[in-house]
Amino acid sequence: PTAMPSRERSGELQELDDGEHKLEYEELVQIERNRLRLHDYALLVASTDGGWHRWADISILLKGGMLRLVVSDRVVWFTTMTYFMMRAAIILEKNFLPPDAEPYLIRVEQSDVSAIGVLLSFFLTFFTMEAYSRYKTQWAASCAASTSVLDLAVMARTSFPSDDAKRLMRTMLAAHCVGIVALGDTAYGNANFFDQMDKTYKLLTPSEMARVQEIGVNRAGHWELVAWCMEMIQVQQDNKLIDPPLASNIKNQLLMFRRQISLLYDFHDGPIPYVYINFAITISLVYLPLFSYAVAVNVREGGGFLIEDGLGSMMFFFIMDFFMVFLNSFFVMGLQRLARQLQNPFSSDFEDVAVLRDIISEIMSVRRILAASRPEVDHTEELKMEEQQPALGHGFAHAGGQLRPDFAEPSFEW
Repeated sequence: PTAMPSRERSGELQELDDGEHKLEYEELVQIERNRLRLHDYALLVASTDGGWHRWADISILLKGGMLRLVVSDRVVWFTTMTYFMMRAAIILEKNFLPPDAEPYLIRVEQSDVSAIGVLLSFFLTFFTMEAYSRYKTQWAASCAASTSVLDLAVMARTSFPSDDAKRLMRTMLAAHCVGIVALGDTAYGNANFFDQMDKTYKLLTPSEMARVQEIGVNRAGHWELVAWCMEMIQVQQDNKLIDPPLASNIKNQLLMFRRQISLLYDFHDGPIPYVYINFAITISLVYLPLFSYAVAVNVREGGGFLIEDGLGSMMFFFIMDFFMVFLNSFFVMGLQRLARQLQNPFSSDFEDVAVLRDIISEIMSVRRILAASRPEVDHTEELKMEEQQPALGHGFAHAGGQLRPDFAEPSFEW
């Protein structure tokens, strides 16, 4: 038989993965805090009072703001430097060369370059929408996986013996953690995430952990843990502790959890094609310097190039043209940066899924469900509560039988 092609990453990509996995657990905690801070800022801006007075904090001072990310891009600096050099060259040409001298800067119509920008903007917008669609789908799959775990915890709490329910749910939680680590190129690795979760919340026994480590904290380890959970459910059914319909529902929840994690693997194995990304970057690298050149050498009526027109006129057109170049670069590179960051929702970017917070919240919610204890209720107290409830009255009547003033008296008896 022919060996299956290996899915192991190349050495260069593996080094990149290992470098991101070297984040310490404390660094992941700090990233989660920054994500919560960014989330609070987003709620502030979206509130009714606006919150626009905090624009400087959100866009410039806050790490993760788009303006701060784009300004640090080398392409933006290269574009602005192209504008500065070409504008200086055209000023020298207009003021210090003889009138009959041959111009050494070729004029480029700005409208022609803008037509290319329109086509590029459509392409980048589609690129960003595709990346956001992938982000939204993976985020929904992550939430659905957590929901399946909580639903299974409720059914296990009410149907399984206490020890069996706890064993099933801690195995499920371990499977969720291993499933996140198995994505491979995320910021969450074995040492800084799974080991910390197991150390803090005691998810696996030493023998279980040894078995998982033997298989590997990867997709095989995740599937192994899911198989353990399915076996525990089958044992409860074989021992007549749960009936077949309930066992079928519990198994469906477990399989739903597995399908949601597998959906994340599908997105990981099928990213946006590299040719698509390479084409977007290449066109942007050609378009941005060309646009800067066209704006810098654009000779308009009204001055801006001649010394005799005045320093004020020259500075006005210089600043306005620079703002146009920067805004165009911000738009193009901002869409690219946004699309690239949305491709992988499980990295260390501030706008990514808050995996650490969600997993810890899921663990604490499962523990609370398993520890649920309903107190005994006195039947006489329930009878007193029923007597204190308001009378039904008419269909539009509130407590006391009085009709609401904004409704007419019904013409029929109930």
